Amino acid sequence: MGTQTATLVSGALTSLGVTALVTAPQVVYQTLRWAGAAYLLWKATCMIHDTFRGRPTDAATISRTT
Repeated sequence: MGTQTATLVSGALTSLGVTALVTAPQVVYQTLRWAGAAYLLWKATCMIHDTFRGRPTDAATISRTT
């Protein structure tokens, strides 16, 4: 499932031209990397916050239904 999702996302980004950013100048590439890292930290913070507040996260909801 993960490989299929990665392939789908890669294809979608390619069709949108986002993959051109990877071959862009170093400043653009570094900005994209830092934005991705910031997004992952934000998601992790939200998941930890929800855990302590007693709200289920996406992962908890999925594991309970399967």
